[in-house]
Amino acid sequence: GTNAGIIRLLEIALNRPLQWFICMLHLNELPLRHLLIQLDGVTQGPKALSGAIGKSIQACETLPLVRFSKIGSNDIPDLDRKILSTDQQYLYDMLHAVSSGECSEDLARIK
Repeated sequence: GTNAGIIRLLEIALNRPLQWFICMLHLNELPLRHLLIQLDGVTQGPKALSGAIGKSIQACETLPLVRFSKIGSNDIPDLDRKILSTDQQYLYDMLHAVSSGECSEDLARIK
């Protein structure tokens, strides 16, 4: 973080400002992690949520696929999936599924 994160602690130790070059993968991950903590409570480790949401999604890929109403969006960019990380590809595919109202069995079964 900006007050007690590793970059800030290095700035204090060196007594000078540093360039804050943040890994793009963490830039994607951190807002979602903070949202889940707000909604579900503290984590029990790097990959374990402690609240009702975390417990219910631990094996969500084994649950039956259900029909759902689409949440349309006209703002989804047309991206080349090859430039995305595996996690980003999954999020991009899920975004398309939610906006179209259709999720393939293959996408639903991804762990």
